[in-house]
Amino acid sequence: MDEATKERIASSTKGFDFVLHDLCLNEDWNEVSSCVKIFETTAKVPRTGDLPLHLALSKGCPVESVASSLIVAYPESTSIPSSHNQYPLLLAMGAENSKDMYSIDFLKSLINRESTRGLSTFGESALMTAITKEFPVSLISALLTANPGACKEADEMDNLPIHEAVEKGNKEVVKIVYEAYPEAAAI
Repeated sequence: MDEATKERIASSTKGFDFVLHDLCLNEDWNEVSSCVKIFETTAKVPRTGDLPLHLALSKGCPVESVASSLIVAYPESTSIPSSHNQYPLLLAMGAENSKDMYSIDFLKSLINRESTRGLSTFGESALMTAITKEFPVSLISALLTANPGACKEADEMDNLPIHEAVEKGNKEVVKIVYEAYPEAAAI
């Protein structure tokens, strides 16, 4: 890295200890992309409980490749909750324009045993969030495969995923959620 780049980064961050964190907080996505390999070790260090991936996704990072590069630098980060107990999967799905910003393949790459068991800030499981935000059936199916028990988890309003699926009206989603937990039809 040349001196001009180092100086530019140092002036926009609080030094080099948490450079990726600072760049994510500043929403400087181009710099994150260019620095992630150089400062790869900082992708693994939590700062006030958050990894750079948490910060990028919570800021609604509109560049999927930035988030992907942070995951490549620290693959285990997809299984680690943020300081607000949010897993990267829920942070990505919770972004305002998440359906437009992130590909289904990217979201599927965030699915793991831990991430499907977390709750959003609204008390929703990843499955409930996917149904509520009307994500494609393929993502909902992947979430059910990773955590079949999620179809039995009510949100803070005591609604089950089947209730939300019926409300949204997607017959395919209703079918797969019903098949995963047919007893819910009586609840």
